[in-house]
Amino acid sequence: MKTLGVIPARGGSKGIPRKNIKPMNGKPMIEYTIKAAQDSNLDRFIVSTEDPEIKQISQDLGAEVLDRPVELADDSATTAHVIIHVLKHIDYEPDVTVLLQPTSPLRNSDHINEALNVFTAGNYDSLLSVMAFPAFVWVLGIQCPFPLNYDPYHRRPRRQDKLTEFLENGAIYIFKTKEFLDKQYVLPGKLGFYIMPEEVSLEVDTPFGFWMCEQVMKHGSDNW
Repeated sequence: MKTLGVIPARGGSKGIPRKNIKPMNGKPMIEYTIKAAQDSNLDRFIVSTEDPEIKQISQDLGAEVLDRPVELADDSATTAHVIIHVLKHIDYEPDVTVLLQPTSPLRNSDHINEALNVFTAGNYDSLLSVMAFPAFVWVLGIQCPFPLNYDPYHRRPRRQDKLTEFLENGAIYIFKTKEFLDKQYVLPGKLGFYIMPEEVSLEVDTPFGFWMCEQVMKHGSDNW
């Protein structure tokens, strides 16, 4: 089974300017994802970017880089379009493609390898990483808030009695390449979960999320 990792890293970002290469605990944030890919069992991985600085940093770290067209780097471009562009510009079609977003810097090579093992053992067409989500969820409706995952008008369930729900954490997406190209979306066919601990499931979309990841790195284990 040939595996290809894709790391999409555009230069523009609104919440945190230049976040993919913003220093996090002394390193460009993208370095953590590149290191995880390098140390994993992936056969090959590619960084896709339109940004010269991201390209140079990635190459200096030993990553293979594919230049992304500018039109695939604006807010309207989907991740699926970026992956299709990568697959069209390599010299073979991998059996399995693995999407690794730089916004999940706490995900390491062990997580990637374990997710691949779950994907293979379950004979899935696609898989995504998740974390357990015990919270009670409400949505702000047009006239009033309403609950999504429990009935507040009857006995409030204890958390240990509540059906376990899961939150997509953005760290790992795995899919059979042929299925993806046929459907052109990231999670086709028979779907599996890879459950990750809460402490490594942080996703950097806001300055607070960036700060939280740094705190985990500074005060957690020595993995970073």
